[in-house]
Amino acid sequence: MPRPVKTVKIKRSAAQTSQLNSVRHGQAPCTDVSLPVAEQQTTQTAIEKKLAKTQGMLQVAEMKAAALYDTGRVVKRKLQRTVARNSKLEAQIALLQSVELPAAKEDAVRAIRLFDDAHAENTNLKHKLSHVMEKCAVEAIQTHAKQSELKAELAVSKQKNRTLQKRCDRIPDVTANAVKRAKHNSDKENRTYRLLHKGTYKPQARQLARMLVAAGCSKEYVGSVIQMICKKAGVTVQGKMSRRTVSRAILEGGIAAQIQIGHELTQAKGKHYNELIQIPGLTKAIF
Repeated sequence: MPRPVKTVKIKRSAAQTSQLNSVRHGQAPCTDVSLPVAEQQTTQTAIEKKLAKTQGMLQVAEMKAAALYDTGRVVKRKLQRTVARNSKLEAQIALLQSVELPAAKEDAVRAIRLFDDAHAENTNLKHKLSHVMEKCAVEAIQTHAKQSELKAELAVSKQKNRTLQKRCDRIPDVTANAVKRAKHNSDKENRTYRLLHKGTYKPQARQLARMLVAAGCSKEYVGSVIQMICKKAGVTVQGKMSRRTVSRAILEGGIAAQIQIGHELTQAKGKHYNELIQIPGLTKAIF
């Protein structure tokens, strides 16, 4: 609901009132016919200026009147609230005055004591709360630090787990390669026969040379025959026996045979053992 505007009455002369009404209704202002035209125009212009100024002042006055009206309403309501508050305070004062003085003092003392107790309890609770908050802050910092350490350990563990997982994934390939290498080395070892051991021919190689010579093979071709036979069998022979080596192997085999015969004779138990030992030629041939 719009606020009512309080109008202010302004006293005007009859001429001003007629000119104002003519302007409001769109009529030309009344002029004196007896005056010249130039003076009439000057007079009309002055009247219009005064009229415009008067209208501006009227608007300003109306605005001031509206503001004063609002201020009056606010002051009136404030006064009403003040009167109501004063009446309430007077009623409370009358109620307090009607109560007996000792009982009021006791109630006041009790209220003060309760207030002090509540204040002390509140202070104690604030102190406990601050202590608990400080403790929680310290625990939060420690928890954050521990969480950071656990995160670092978790990252290291994950890295180790990834490394071990990669190793586990590579185990079949590594095992297969190891088996392949072992098989290759084993095949290589099995397919290679070395006649020499630490610079000397093995006893098996010398025995093989003696067997070939006993079978009718020439000493000159024993090494070639051994290599050819092993090559046909798929075995690579390292080393080749010469004619002189074959001769020494035959000589060593004969000496070893004589030693073996002598050893067997010494170990034999017979009645003609002593008679055989006494024969000079046989003993010389054996030993």
